[in-house]
Amino acid sequence: MNTTIEFLKEYAGQVRYKGLNILFVVRLIINIAAIYASIANYGKPIFYPPFVIAVYYTVTSIIMSFLYRSKKGIHFWSYKILLSIDFLILFSAFYFTIYKNSPALTAVPIINSIYLIIFFFYLLCSGFLLDLTYLLCIGIITVLVYIGAIILSGMLGANHLNNLDFSILGPNIIYLPLEVMKVFLLISIVICYYKLIQFLLYVLDSNNEQLLAEIQSRENSLVSQERSNVIGIIALSLAHEINNPLAGIKGTVNYIFDEENEFVKYFDVEKNNKIEFLKSNL
Repeated sequence: MNTTIEFLKEYAGQVRYKGLNILFVVRLIINIAAIYASIANYGKPIFYPPFVIAVYYTVTSIIMSFLYRSKKGIHFWSYKILLSIDFLILFSAFYFTIYKNSPALTAVPIINSIYLIIFFFYLLCSGFLLDLTYLLCIGIITVLVYIGAIILSGMLGANHLNNLDFSILGPNIIYLPLEVMKVFLLISIVICYYKLIQFLLYVLDSNNEQLLAEIQSRENSLVSQERSNVIGIIALSLAHEINNPLAGIKGTVNYIFDEENEFVKYFDVEKNNKIEFLKSNL
């Protein structure tokens, strides 16, 4: 039973482990974008967030690749901690970019939606952990962080417009209806990922139960077959041990019968000889 339970845990772990391969791709894309942004903004105050992200992602990606290829592998708690640190770095860079931009460009990190797209990808990576609680918590935090960024941009001088008058355009103008739609889109993504992972976990648990029942059935069949084999071997050994004395007894009895027959034959011959001798002397 313990063997089957351990096997099922390993099977579920392998499913999660293979799904997290997408994390490498997402980190690679973000790393390339961060390097490009660092080069493009060299000498500017907003140079530091993409530069820190590029250095951090490069170092951690090398470590992850080494551990991934090693025999030890990467424990899921390590993945979860790394993913949480990634979120923290991205949230900090998002706020730092808004804060360090000039007053005329405060709204740019929100308008271009680059960080929002990165959050979408990272929520997908969080879903591959197959941990509903973690996905829900990180989703709520992401939504709150994005709402806080909108509030922070307004405090730093961004113009918040309540209508969709696109005749007024500028790098420091935020259309609140569009941002509300983005927030609802972010919430919808979290809910969709949550429902999807919930369904995948249900399917996985159902398959695990079926697999466990099948393995238990096979184990019982193997135990029964092994028991029959053992009983057959014991019976064969007993028969062999009993057959040896019986063969000796049978040989001895046959020898006695043969000797008795010879003695009877000899006695009959002697008797006949005496009878003939008596007849001849009369």
